[in-house]
Amino acid sequence: MTTIKKMVIDACIARSPGESIHPHSRMCRDFLSIFRERNHILVMTKEIRQEWDKHMSRFTRSWLVSMISRNQLMFINDTENAELRTLLNNCSNETGHVHAMIKDIHLVEASVKTDEIIISKDDKARYHFALEANGIAQLANITWVNPTNELEDSLLWLEKDCPEQHERKLSYIDTGKLIAATK
Repeated sequence: MTTIKKMVIDACIARSPGESIHPHSRMCRDFLSIFRERNHILVMTKEIRQEWDKHMSRFTRSWLVSMISRNQLMFINDTENAELRTLLNNCSNETGHVHAMIKDIHLVEASVKTDEIIISKDDKARYHFALEANGIAQLANITWVNPTNELEDSLLWLEKDCPEQHERKLSYIDTGKLIAATK
C-alpha cells in the first residue's frame, strides 16, 4: 500500500527540468515524474504558486497541469507563522544568515501545515535552517530533500514512499557536509 505524502516543492525544482540532458535537469524531471506516479500531493500557497509561475519550465508546466487533473495539488492559505518568523529574525546577529531563511520561510510555513517535507536544490537555505533546527522546535522535524544531490538517492526514497529518515531532517542534517554549498 502506497503512503501518499504532501510535499512542498521549491520553484528552483520547477525551473530545472527542461529538455536538456544536463544531470540536474534530468534528475528534477525524474523526481517530478516519480512524484506524480506515486500519487504524492504537491502543496502550494499563493506565494509558492507565484514563484512557480515565474520560473517553471515547459516540462514543469505540463507536469503541473497533469497534477491538477489528477487531484494531486493541495492549495493552502493562512500559512504565515508569526512566532516562527520572530524566532528566525532573532536567532542570529548575522544578517545574511537570517535573510537566507526569511527568503524561503514560506516553504517552511507550508510544510509545517502539511507533512513537513520540502523538496529543494537550495542547500544554502537548508544549511541555515539546519543550524537553527535544534533550537527552534518547528524546524526540527522538517525533512529536506535535494533531488540533484546523488548522495541523497531521492528517487529511491520516493519509490519507497518517503520513509522517515533522521538524516533527512533539519535537526539531524550534518551541517559540516552542507557548508561547502554556502560558499
